[in-house]
Amino acid sequence: MFKPWMAYFGRRLQWQQGKFRQQFPSELQYRRTLSEEVDGLRLMVLALKQPDVTAIDPSLAALVKIDQAGLIEPFALLNRADGEIAQDYAPYRAAHRDTLYRYFDEFVVPKVPQQ
Repeated sequence: MFKPWMAYFGRRLQWQQGKFRQQFPSELQYRRTLSEEVDGLRLMVLALKQPDVTAIDPSLAALVKIDQAGLIEPFALLNRADGEIAQDYAPYRAAHRDTLYRYFDEFVVPKVPQQ
């Protein structure tokens, strides 16, 4: 299970060493961003390469399912944020409010089927 985490931290290192400056040329100082976190998490999902998601750690299996549902951005923003990533919340919410709601509905507080 080290390979996915190595991929994640390797990608974060790339952001710190220059990718941030390329993506955000107007920012004067490096900070963790939603874009960086999503990039690292997606690379982590690719590094898993497990045909049967149930065979991996449950938290990583959940991440794969969240990515497959197209909801890795709200996951990163709401579950992995620190003070730097939180700066990206307002612009993301303004453009993707429906995606945030969908993430809550499907993964945070899933609806229980009525019997």
